[in-house]
Amino acid sequence: MGVLIREADLDRDEGIMTSLLNENRRVSINEKRYEWLYKQNPHGKAIGWIAIDEKSDDPVGVTVVTPRLVRVEGRDVVCWNCGDFSIDKKYRSLGVAVKLRKAARDGVNAGIVPFLYAHPNDRMLVVHQRVGHPVMGQMVRYAKVIRLNKKIQEILKTKVVADVISGLGNPLLKLMGKEQWYRKGYTIDVGVNIKYGEEFDAFFDKVINRYAVCVVRNAEYLNWRYSNSPLYEMITLSLRKKGKLCGYLIYYKQEMDVVHVKDVFYEDDDAARHLIGVLISMLRRQGISTISLGLLGSNPFIEILRFFGFSQRVDISSVIVYPNPSFEYAETVKDAKNWFMMVGDRDV
Repeated sequence: MGVLIREADLDRDEGIMTSLLNENRRVSINEKRYEWLYKQNPHGKAIGWIAIDEKSDDPVGVTVVTPRLVRVEGRDVVCWNCGDFSIDKKYRSLGVAVKLRKAARDGVNAGIVPFLYAHPNDRMLVVHQRVGHPVMGQMVRYAKVIRLNKKIQEILKTKVVADVISGLGNPLLKLMGKEQWYRKGYTIDVGVNIKYGEEFDAFFDKVINRYAVCVVRNAEYLNWRYSNSPLYEMITLSLRKKGKLCGYLIYYKQEMDVVHVKDVFYEDDDAARHLIGVLISMLRRQGISTISLGLLGSNPFIEILRFFGFSQRVDISSVIVYPNPSFEYAETVKDAKNWFMMVGDRDV
């Protein structure tokens, strides 16, 4: 069974691409997501490849990479973040998947971009490794229960009794927490889908020197990635001291009582502790049960999370980084210790 790979036209092939993705994904790819993710990215339009059955001329698979501006050792470079990937069930042989993934690798080898990175699931990890993409590190998830109601109800199967027990346990949980220590000396603004301004540009340039590799978190990117996202309503905590921005944290509520942190950026550990302390206190008052976030296993923010009693959960995924061998910072981007990476940096 012969399969050819051709580059996609984002306008002409929209129906083909969304159809292939929707048939093989749990999350639907609608017109708003397609337009926002593939065409409105400030770092450039997405690039896609379609697998075609040579005999029938039918499209049988698709993959997409989206550009990301990354600062590497003080230099801004556009790389590719590997994202959507789908193959029709009857064509799900490793050969077709490898052909599609090779298209991105060949683009890196040709010098179109200096490197790519990806967060594949276990099935796709095999494909990346067959193509020659090495594992750079592991993404981990940390979580903290801040109210007991949901956990106790899951155990007892009755809300009335769970609420009674939680009414006794929640004040004790709060008393034991360290978050109340870190709520002074700073001001905090809370906004939904805020407009990120020039102060976020200056803040990124101020903080980035702490890290060798990091997605550029300037105002243009933050507005596209979070405020303009059609997927979730994003909430931002902006931390300031004497009127100057010194950190921010971005999250959304996927369920009524679970919050997922997508990004956090801060000038020092004290600012980071204040952000988490305010977040825990605020969400506890709102009746949130759990705070969850994913990040690279070497991220220094993990020490802040552990300080506040967050614990690592079981779900872990690999991070792939493949640089062009001639890229002067190839070894830098392949080392997880050099990256500041949060779950918001991965594919959407």
